[in-house]
Amino acid sequence: MTMKISPEMTVEEVGAALQQELDSRWQFVWEKHLDELQKLYPEHGDATYGMYFDKLLPPIWEQVEQQDFYSALEPKEDDYLIGGCLNFRHSMEKEHWGSPGHNIRVFWIVLANQHDEHVGSLLLEIHHSHERFHLPAPPRIRICQETIREKITAHIRQLQEQV
Repeated sequence: MTMKISPEMTVEEVGAALQQELDSRWQFVWEKHLDELQKLYPEHGDATYGMYFDKLLPPIWEQVEQQDFYSALEPKEDDYLIGGCLNFRHSMEKEHWGSPGHNIRVFWIVLANQHDEHVGSLLLEIHHSHERFHLPAPPRIRICQETIREKITAHIRQLQEQV
């Protein structure tokens, strides 16, 4: 599937296109790789969710990059990247944000456009379980106008208080 995305879009429009693409693909990719990932989970634990997103995100993120958007935050040599676009250093997780067996980790990507302007941040909520290999809810994209780490994390905390 090809996302409807173009270089002049706002961060809100890019986020909506990403959400639509995630909605159409996440469950198919989950079911396709579930047996393989379930076998890996006992040994690798939560890193197995990263393996799932390594399968889901690259073709989606490539479409974003083809329209001259990119992550404005350059990864460091020792950063752990997931799916070619999520930097573990740019994420937050709080167990109390969800319920038992329903944890939420939020990654952020400061999005820049073809003019090297920081246009806002994409927030990807990953719902998962620490009790078993399970996604209790689909991935969700949110938008944040902030582009500075401290303001992004404050925005995420504010959003998660509403969970």
